[in-house]
Amino acid sequence: MPAMWPVAESILNQWFEGFAEGGDQQSFGADTASQIASAYDTAIKTASIVGKGNIVSGGVIIPSIESGFAACFAQMAATPVDLSIAPYMLAATGVVSAWAAPVYIPVPPHPPCIAPLVGVQQIFPGAPMPLGVEIMDAFTQEDASKIAPLLIKAFKNHMKQITGIYLGLIPAAPSPVPSPPIPWVGVE
Repeated sequence: MPAMWPVAESILNQWFEGFAEGGDQQSFGADTASQIASAYDTAIKTASIVGKGNIVSGGVIIPSIESGFAACFAQMAATPVDLSIAPYMLAATGVVSAWAAPVYIPVPPHPPCIAPLVGVQQIFPGAPMPLGVEIMDAFTQEDASKIAPLLIKAFKNHMKQITGIYLGLIPAAPSPVPSPPIPWVGVE
């Protein structure tokens, strides 16, 4: 089952199109970072490997996402000049590092495997640079209603870069034997 991005987008649209960080209190983006991380966490509860069905069962470090966005917004608030992509790379790095060691349910096995041996092993958590560019694009919009859809698009595109291998057992006589590594690409 794919991630619940429409739910996350709705949460973030309400935040960005509502009052967000306005008013008498300033958090320098900490509240927005928290909202983004929470919406992300909600969305990935049902994320799985593209075309394989192995669900992410844990290990995605949501506080890393919040910290990355908080650092991004704090850096922008503290600097009177346009830093271009630099602060957005902090947010992107937070998202990528959150995917350093997720846990995936090892079933269903990836064909031709009949059972997991080690199961799903993630090798690459995605690249921060393309994600940083897309996050910058989202947050440089003049219209608040465009931020959430572009941010969700950035998150989805990042997850397409996550790759790994599946290690299972393949049929053999008299008993199954370990398979060669079976590559997989993308989480949805």
